[in-house]
Amino acid sequence: MDIRQIHAHEIPAWRNSVHDTFGIDSSTDLLGEERVRALCDLSRAFGAFDRGDIVGTAAAFDFQLSVPGGSVPMSGLTMVTVRPTHRRRGILRALIAAHLDAARLHGDPVSGLFASEATIYGRFGYGVAAESEALTITSTGARVAEGHSHDEVEHVSNDQAATLAPEVYRRAFAQRPGLFSRSHDWWRLRRLLDRPDQRAGTTPRKYAVTRRGEHVTGYVAYRQRFGVIDGAPSGSFEIDELIALDPRAEATLWRYVANIDLYPKVTWWNAPVDHLLPWLLDDRRKVSRRRADTLWLRIDDVARALAARTYSADGEIRIGIEGQTFQLTVNAGVATCSATDYPADIRLDRDALGSIYLGAIAPSLLVRAGRGESLGNPSGLLPEAIGSPSGLLPEAAALTLADRMFATSIAPWCPEVF
Repeated sequence: MDIRQIHAHEIPAWRNSVHDTFGIDSSTDLLGEERVRALCDLSRAFGAFDRGDIVGTAAAFDFQLSVPGGSVPMSGLTMVTVRPTHRRRGILRALIAAHLDAARLHGDPVSGLFASEATIYGRFGYGVAAESEALTITSTGARVAEGHSHDEVEHVSNDQAATLAPEVYRRAFAQRPGLFSRSHDWWRLRRLLDRPDQRAGTTPRKYAVTRRGEHVTGYVAYRQRFGVIDGAPSGSFEIDELIALDPRAEATLWRYVANIDLYPKVTWWNAPVDHLLPWLLDDRRKVSRRRADTLWLRIDDVARALAARTYSADGEIRIGIEGQTFQLTVNAGVATCSATDYPADIRLDRDALGSIYLGAIAPSLLVRAGRGESLGNPSGLLPEAIGSPSGLLPEAAALTLADRMFATSIAPWCPEVF
């Protein structure tokens, strides 16, 4: 078995192996090979070869990941497959090792992915770093954002969306953790390309934007599926992406999507967990919500990654990861982090570190679930010194400080599978 980088002339066979393992018809994706060449770094695209045949694959996208207060380079692991005929031979482990080695060589302290199966990637140090909600809204008779101020809503063409949406996304990237950077080619070949094989009986993708004066404040990309049951309209309005830069724009977009004649069912598979819809509806039971994991992160370079974000509370805490301790010091929200020989205040599994990194999960929750442990009081401070209730045990004081430091006011969200 040979695990190595693929060559440019091997892209068609490599891509066919990906699609065959996932059960996808390659012939319907006419620009698939162009997309691989434009978006994947071939120095980080690997194949597992058995007597010349490709039986396993892995690749990486070159991203910046938005984190609280900034961004960090992320190697976006994608197209990971092992043919059913070659399972249980260590191929996946070898491909992940090759990916992580390449990420380190590239200077990426973080690796991220969308997991096709939830049981695979935790053992490689990846933890759930962002979640989403799948929404189904019964809009018949719904009153949304009554009494709110609203922006203007305007339908725009695909060409207009290609100009307006990237700027809104760029501004959203600076506000919310969990988004990844989108290059011009990414917009062209992933977000704006309207592939017929993805419609599944719906309309081509449509766009509406919100405006406040001369400024675009949000957009929704969507498809529609017409339907009639017993003479009554039963169409569905299927949101592809909805991004708003502030609550007024979000309220306007929700009001728009819930008031389309003939389309009483609104769905969105990937809404951020802190979306406003339940609090804008007069009857919150008109929306059903199902939570799911989306972005998984492995924090590979712990010191660099922890120093790259800002924090909600000042303090000093030592975190143990796989036998090594890192001292995180935060002053006025700005962090420094380095390895230390001092004992840890809390210990976390590496996948648990990925889960707390963007603020999705509180460290204390993971400790309660057995994914780490609290070992002592941070820096020897009394509970009162970190604003904890008097009489709090030192172990709990360490977790209280960690919870306050890593918390974010905006939930992390990853808007797209990669």
